[in-house]
Amino acid sequence: MKAFRHLKATLDVLSSVGVLVAVALLAWAQFGRSGPPPRPPAKNVDGMRIAGERLAHLQGTSKIVLIEFADFECPVCIRHAQEAFPLIKKELIDTGVASYAFVNFPLMTIHPRAFPASIAAECAAGQDKYWEMHERLFSASGALLPEELKEYADELRLNREAFDGCLKSDEPKVRVRGDIEQATKLGVTGTPSFFIATRNEDGSVIVRRRFDGYTPVNDFRQAIDSLAGAPSPRSNSE
Repeated sequence: MKAFRHLKATLDVLSSVGVLVAVALLAWAQFGRSGPPPRPPAKNVDGMRIAGERLAHLQGTSKIVLIEFADFECPVCIRHAQEAFPLIKKELIDTGVASYAFVNFPLMTIHPRAFPASIAAECAAGQDKYWEMHERLFSASGALLPEELKEYADELRLNREAFDGCLKSDEPKVRVRGDIEQATKLGVTGTPSFFIATRNEDGSVIVRRRFDGYTPVNDFRQAIDSLAGAPSPRSNSE
């Protein structure tokens, strides 16, 4: 009887091991050979046009333009601004490899503070402080209450009377709604979304590639190189 109980216990252990092995094999069959699901590739949207007036917030002089549609309250956009954009500026914009444009796309249903933040940035642009406000809003990590937006205006030494008047006016709202309309035409549904485009003489651009979500700088660089026809140095900081 004792030998029988020992044999039964051994069989129970072997059975449990067998189940674990089966689960492991199933997992390997599902994921092991190919790894996790691949990141969506850049989508070819060759030929779509964006009017020059939508690219009012532009850095750089290159005819190849990296365009970001984003939202100041979006966590992934904040990550891009804090981690990727400094590299983009250093390695692509400042070296003349690409220009960079930011276009508003506040997701108002889930980010209620994003639209007022976009308005604040547009009002700062009226005092030639767009990029300074852009950086300040993203560094705020979602702290975008009305009184906080005014604090940032004070930090940037904006004329408060002019800034407050701008916040109440229709002009910046019309501009942001125009950006949203442009994003919708391009099929943008989330943020951040990026487009690589080539610039025309009239200031408009023709879109060539699209990336959705957080994107490593080297992915942008490879797409830009394919348009420019010449490789640029790979980043050592990624």
